[in-house]
Amino acid sequence: MTLEDQLHMLLPKKLYHIVNAEGKKVGRYKIRRWLNSQDNYSLQKTPRRSFKRIRVYTTGMNNLWDADLMDLKQFSKENENFKYVLVVVDCFSRYLWLQPLKNKTGDEVTSAFKKIFTEVKPEKIRTDKGQEFLAKKTQSLFKSNGVRHFSAQNELHANYAERVLQTIKNKIFRFFTKNRTHRYINNLQNFAKSYNGTPHRSLQNIAPKDVNSVNESDILGENVFK
Repeated sequence: MTLEDQLHMLLPKKLYHIVNAEGKKVGRYKIRRWLNSQDNYSLQKTPRRSFKRIRVYTTGMNNLWDADLMDLKQFSKENENFKYVLVVVDCFSRYLWLQPLKNKTGDEVTSAFKKIFTEVKPEKIRTDKGQEFLAKKTQSLFKSNGVRHFSAQNELHANYAERVLQTIKNKIFRFFTKNRTHRYINNLQNFAKSYNGTPHRSLQNIAPKDVNSVNESDILGENVFK
């Protein structure tokens, strides 16, 4: 994925912070005008919607993760029969993991979680009540790794993962439009890398990949006492 491709996947505010962090003084209006001139951004730009949210309390990195499934089965033929993507996000750092799935059985979801757990494990993980998360094999994996799993009890489900899921889906569709293809599988980890490298307002404009044990307490203090 080229730098130009990555820039097209960013929203104006995110691109503004990245460009100016590099020492280039470019205004928000100029950035928005440039993005609107790009066909793939204009075509895939989604209208603003207000989402009902609940406050999620998390004490630091990997204290609480959200997980959900992205349904892309209409593009499975172009993507080696992968139909879904497991979307996992750390609610504190907003760090994102994406794992492709050929189906949403307990076996497939368990295998995807195992790959993520080789990097790091959460204390708790929240999902909706999908059978893929409640399956015996998935539950056994959580238990054996000391991960407490719970299902959301209201219509908000795993709201962090759902919002990130929509963001990534928009990036994928912009990629489709720009490159005239429906093949995303080779670039899936690039979408995650782009997201993890993008500054977040809730993190004091720090990127998820840059949240660490040194700045963790500062971010927590800002979010609790602001």
